[in-house]
Amino acid sequence: MLKSVLWEILLAIALFAALAALLRFGKKRLSHRLRPGAARVLAGVLGAIEIFAFTYGALWFLQDMVVFNPSHSPSSWEQMAALPDYEAIELTAGKNTRHGLLHRGAAGESPLVLFFYANGHNASQLMQYMENAGVWGYFNDYHCLVMDYAGYGPNDGRPSAKTLCEEALAAYDFAAALPGVTRVIVGGYSIGTGPAAFLAARREPAGLFLLAPYANSFDLYNGVLPIFYGPLRLFVKHRFYSDRSARAVGVPALVVASRSDEVIPYASSQKLSACFEESTLITLHGASHNAVLFDRRTLESIKAYLDALACA
Repeated sequence: MLKSVLWEILLAIALFAALAALLRFGKKRLSHRLRPGAARVLAGVLGAIEIFAFTYGALWFLQDMVVFNPSHSPSSWEQMAALPDYEAIELTAGKNTRHGLLHRGAAGESPLVLFFYANGHNASQLMQYMENAGVWGYFNDYHCLVMDYAGYGPNDGRPSAKTLCEEALAAYDFAAALPGVTRVIVGGYSIGTGPAAFLAARREPAGLFLLAPYANSFDLYNGVLPIFYGPLRLFVKHRFYSDRSARAVGVPALVVASRSDEVIPYASSQKLSACFEESTLITLHGASHNAVLFDRRTLESIKAYLDALACA
């Protein structure tokens, strides 16, 4: 993955250098044939084009490192896969083999939570956090499956909005076919709410809960750098449209968001919640973005939501 990124950076530098040389050549040739005023206008226009090209190229290639932050944690993978309640999972998604971890929370037939994590997590690391934090006590009656994204954990490839969404469908189909699984509830956190919402609009899960979600990628990007408005929306490379997906989701949704989230604007989570036909918005106060997942209020809200689904 690193090799391909370096090649892309080198290609971008080469293309920009070629464009800059072409613009300077054109400016030199044309300036001799124009009046001084027209030559200055031409120089300004060509300079603006050069700045735009450089900015576009830089943002296009740098956003991979901002939106996705692949982690691998081979030691935690080995530790978690060796524990008695955990099972290493492999599934085929298109031409790729994808890896994940299944935690069996109950014996016999039980529902399963298919969860999509944040951009800095991976399956084994997240499961380790949950194990150490005693999170499973909230969900004793549920299995939980977490699949790693492309480029995360043991997986090869590079993550993108397209691959996350496509592989989310494969993960759901795999989970729904597992022996002993009575129904599948989909959950997502941060960047993972994009593929979770996409999936829920195209399959029939028993429920959907989203933690610190964004309405779309434009809100997500603007939460980091608030410049992606109007024509600058063209700079957005990885596009999730959770607000569009929400309108096609056929189950009640739970949305948990914090007014203190410094990454995902609370207003974007609020906007997304309003797009569902039926949803409950739980608002946290004082929880940072990274604190939302394991906040006691979040865990209790998810448990109450799952209990309500079980009684429906």
